[in-house]
Amino acid sequence: MTLFFNKRLFLACLLTFCGISSFVLAQSNANSPYSIFGIGDMVHPTNVNSLGMGGIGLSFTNQLNVNTLNPALLSRNNTNTIFDAGSIFERKILTNNKGQQRDFGGNLSYMAFVFPLSKRSGMGLGLQPVSKINYQFFSLEKSPDANSFTQYAYLGSGGITQLYLSAGYRIWKGFSLGLQGAYNFGIVKRQAESLVDEPGSIYTVERLRRYNFGAFSGKMGLSYRQKLKEKVYLAFGAVHEFKTSLNASYLYALQRKSASTGLTLISDTLTQDGSKSLKMPASNSLGISLEKTLNYAVGIDFKMHDWSSFDGFDGRDTLKAGYALRVGGEWTPKFTATTGYFKRVTYRLGFCHNLMPIVLNGSQLIDQSLSFGLSLPVIKPTDLYHSFSRINMAFVLGQRGTTDNGLIREQYWRIHLGLNINQMWFLRRKYD
Repeated sequence: MTLFFNKRLFLACLLTFCGISSFVLAQSNANSPYSIFGIGDMVHPTNVNSLGMGGIGLSFTNQLNVNTLNPALLSRNNTNTIFDAGSIFERKILTNNKGQQRDFGGNLSYMAFVFPLSKRSGMGLGLQPVSKINYQFFSLEKSPDANSFTQYAYLGSGGITQLYLSAGYRIWKGFSLGLQGAYNFGIVKRQAESLVDEPGSIYTVERLRRYNFGAFSGKMGLSYRQKLKEKVYLAFGAVHEFKTSLNASYLYALQRKSASTGLTLISDTLTQDGSKSLKMPASNSLGISLEKTLNYAVGIDFKMHDWSSFDGFDGRDTLKAGYALRVGGEWTPKFTATTGYFKRVTYRLGFCHNLMPIVLNGSQLIDQSLSFGLSLPVIKPTDLYHSFSRINMAFVLGQRGTTDNGLIREQYWRIHLGLNINQMWFLRRKYD
């Protein structure tokens, strides 16, 4: 007897991971005014399947999917090797008491690679965003001592990306532990420009800060799965993310630009190799789910985080403690059906209520969303090499913020598309 190893799949996944990882950094996101706070808009570290269920996944997974929320659940990825990648397309409507603005953006959102180590353990490697920054503010003010106006522009872009390695091990029966180590890196630009609108004024003055991040972080997870009856399980999961110091070097410069061409005429570097450390708080998450293997699953996740002591880029932001509550589930009519394609499709639904740490004008922002999703099989489950690859989709409709107290309301819809290449790489043949 010999082992068959699917080399073509391995090479395709490896080349894809190496070839497109750099594009995760080139994020193109819709304008988000609230990303000026903290380290930007925090990205929920999960995949398309989970997003279709409101983002749950602390206690539930199966051998066919990647779970990036709780490393302990990698212990269930002990047979197949999985490559999972996803992208996002986002449309936003920004509204305040002065008007409305529409924006659109999209980018590759994550990549994950999971493979078995033994019958009790699995390992994962991935690249995913931690935060995204993309804001643009403009204002026009009359100069108090002259018959002229000054236009101000505040711009921010970039974000932080995470390269992680994680592993999970089943210690005893349904009890598993997992660890994840990650390297966080990225570039953030924060600019402030001013232009005086008067005869003879042809320059803009720009204050530029560019931060280069590089820091390690980690989290640990545990899970417990109790069998209730045939193929039906009750599962619990918990994750602790350790407090992290995001260390950065930065450049601070003043620039004079041509108002007509935008070209830099004079640049004065005030700080070349400055240093700054942003302290990200620890967080704790809990989840519970009920699952019937390859048929249905429902779950609830809850996460708490306290940003009240966070020091931002330019001093302490007005941040507080927040939490996220997620509820969702999935259903597959008959996973092993050989006829009737839609019997093998997985259908998902979820809801998220997120009390954000941002407090403005006495109001703490709330982000609420409703999501639904699909997983479409691309190969029958009876194929030669036990492939269960799927095309995944999730659709999210949500709103955060309010127009009360002079604030901005963001209404958004997001389309998440993903590809899951799932295959048993090592097969023992009975005949040579």
